Amino acid sequence: MVRGLVVVVLLCLAGCGGTELGGGRPVDEVFPDAALAACVVQATGVPSATSLVTPQTLADVTTLTCDGGQSADPIRSLAGIDQLTGLTNLDAPRNEIADLAPLAGSGVSTLTLTDNAVTDLSPLEGLELFDLGLSQNPISDLGPLAGTTTLRALGVAGAQLTDISALAGKDGLAELDLSDNAITDVSPLAGLPTLDTLRLSRNAVVDPAPLGTVPTLLVLDLFGNQVADVTGLAAAPLLQELQLGANPVTDLTPLVGIGSLVNLGLDETDGSRLTGIDELRAAGVSVNGLA
Repeated sequence: MVRGLVVVVLLCLAGCGGTELGGGRPVDEVFPDAALAACVVQATGVPSATSLVTPQTLADVTTLTCDGGQSADPIRSLAGIDQLTGLTNLDAPRNEIADLAPLAGSGVSTLTLTDNAVTDLSPLEGLELFDLGLSQNPISDLGPLAGTTTLRALGVAGAQLTDISALAGKDGLAELDLSDNAITDVSPLAGLPTLDTLRLSRNAVVDPAPLGTVPTLLVLDLFGNQVADVTGLAAAPLLQELQLGANPVTDLTPLVGIGSLVNLGLDETDGSRLTGIDELRAAGVSVNGLA
């Protein structure tokens, strides 16, 4: 009788209760969003969304790539993504993600959510983010990023930004894309010690002088702003490429003082109203794009 009970217990351990004892659950139970579940299926290599997956298998996923433009349906919910405890890189552009709450407290350091529906960044507070891509989202408040000290690259182009004060003191920031917003004041970026690429095209910047104090700036795009005076940029010690087209500026002679300048873009600009072009060319600057 005892021997029979042992056999039954062993059989149960091997089969009837394996899901609970092994911790396995169907993928689509862990991730209710069908598109996210499909993405996890691909990342883990399990046969389908109804396959069992263990906590260890989920913990082994460090990178998750879920491009909504290449899937049948977009991801609408990140529910369950907290079960990917080893996740450091999430690349999920072209989806319909609005709620970032499932990412709160995660170990994600590289996050790309270009072209989604994100408005609230508060779940990202406290994350050690290095590379953050949030372009083409209806974001108007960068405040939750104020305490983030690890950022190296940030993209929030095509959003609804007017205030970038949260970016002040981001001493590790090297690449910043804020194109296609409604920014007027760039003083929070003054003196950032490692910023080398800054894109501010199609904003409403009037005074770019604070950017002349960025010691490492190599590339600056100010196309389509309201810049009339470029005197303040003459102090930029390393600037090599400057896009200045579609601005009301008429006097470019202050730029002759930028000894490092190699390329000056003046797309959608009437050259007949500009002074300083000849001097810039004589200094070896390639001036292009004049109408």
